[in-house]
Amino acid sequence: ALRELQRKSLLEFLQKTGTDDFGIFLLETAIHHGNNVRDIMKSTGLKVWDPRPSATAAWKLAASLVVKAVKQQKALQSNKVNQRTAVVQWVHSVVLGMIDEAVDRSKGHGKRLQLAALHARL
Repeated sequence: ALRELQRKSLLEFLQKTGTDDFGIFLLETAIHHGNNVRDIMKSTGLKVWDPRPSATAAWKLAASLVVKAVKQQKALQSNKVNQRTAVVQWVHSVVLGMIDEAVDRSKGHGKRLQLAALHARL
């Protein structure tokens, strides 16, 4: 996403120079976030639009508020997932405890089960 000034400058530079020079210029533009193009245009006398500091501050504040809200939403969502996981683990442990208790209580009833199986076949 380039501003109009950077886009026009890059296209003009591509038309008037070789691809190697254009590659270097494009790399510098990416590194400096387009500010090198603005400085070049100011030195040539072209009018360059610079946002007011208050507008820049407002954009930065809005971006930070959005990032903060997204982080809060992610934290809430992960808390909900953690709570659900804890409930599932608790239910799992309760069911396993009930199964263990049932097995412990039914240890003496093995003969009855064998007799019931024999009667079921008849």
